[in-house]
Amino acid sequence: MARHSFPVMLLQGSPYERGHQHGTACERDIVSALDILERSVSARVMQKARRKAAASWRTLLVLAPSIAAEIDGLADGAHCEVEDVFLHIGFEFFEQPAPTGCSALAFNGRGGAVIGQNWDAPRGTKSGLMLFVHSDPDGTQLATVASKGTLGWVGQNGYGLCLVTNDLMLDTTTAGLPSQVVRRMVLSEPNVPSALRLLHRLPHMGGRSYLLGDASGRIAGVEVSPVAGVSDLGEVGPLIHTNHALLRQTQAVENRSLLQRIYPSTYHRHASLASASASMNSVADAMRVLRNRTGAPNAVSKSFSPEEATETACSVVCDPTAGVMHLCLGLPSAGAFVACAVPASGSRTIRRRSNRISPAVRADTRQTLPKVPSRSPRNPLGALPGSRSRFLRE
Repeated sequence: MARHSFPVMLLQGSPYERGHQHGTACERDIVSALDILERSVSARVMQKARRKAAASWRTLLVLAPSIAAEIDGLADGAHCEVEDVFLHIGFEFFEQPAPTGCSALAFNGRGGAVIGQNWDAPRGTKSGLMLFVHSDPDGTQLATVASKGTLGWVGQNGYGLCLVTNDLMLDTTTAGLPSQVVRRMVLSEPNVPSALRLLHRLPHMGGRSYLLGDASGRIAGVEVSPVAGVSDLGEVGPLIHTNHALLRQTQAVENRSLLQRIYPSTYHRHASLASASASMNSVADAMRVLRNRTGAPNAVSKSFSPEEATETACSVVCDPTAGVMHLCLGLPSAGAFVACAVPASGSRTIRRRSNRISPAVRADTRQTLPKVPSRSPRNPLGALPGSRSRFLRE
């Protein structure tokens, strides 16, 4: 199988400093993405999105000021307006759905919880993905797979909590927090119970499912909707999810015509996961299931098709007990996974079992990842928090 390197960027310091390092290192790509976003929607749609983003930013400042500081640093590092960066992060601010269909699973294996996902996105998206490893002065550690200039699609923290998520075609609201902010807030929690409590409290802007796992072996899943609220999928595995609602409460607010237009393969991919669920007991089993090409091109390991214009941009399998994320850039059916150890958070109280990586997994992974050094100084001269922020100047 082809071995594609998964680029890694190490970010250290306060939230603002880490954001500034990210923005400085990825300035060209971020500016390009913002230009594309500006050209892709009408002036009316952009104006409405900016109003939503401004209201959401005020909520963010109250609920998660550290994330707001990171976004502000990111904007300053890339020499952009923080408003524009926040619009790039919050696809929920726009009227049209962002096609990022995914296939996800969570189960209790022989060595603890295993959480996995194929993250599907439009063609070419994989070239902008990186693993960002955050190290905070208080010892908190976090690894997220993210597009440049964003907060993260999936991730695992140093306590052992990991998260994957799927887009659902449910109701939407103009108020609340975009899902990338929600993901990062959840990934600040130490375990599944505390993550679930937070998910139940947060104001969600649109429909999603979340699958969670932690170092103690617990798993859980929820579906969220602004109208139906947060509905529990349970804490007994296996849990599997694609892009359609599974629970009665969320099915009641599902836009089925939009679902069929955006994610016509969702039921087939779910059936493929379900047929393999009984045989899932290890990290290697999760990798095998995520490589499934039955029904290609619209398979679990998905390639582009005219009726559903997305492809698997990356595949991730989290082993929170061992503190390892296994990453594959592009189709897992055509590539190999790379193992990345997630540094333990300095203040963690959860004890991990030191399970060795199995021979089957070791044969399919490399233990080193290329590091992309950030070019930003820790305390950038003349870069003050809020210096390019329309939000913070108002």
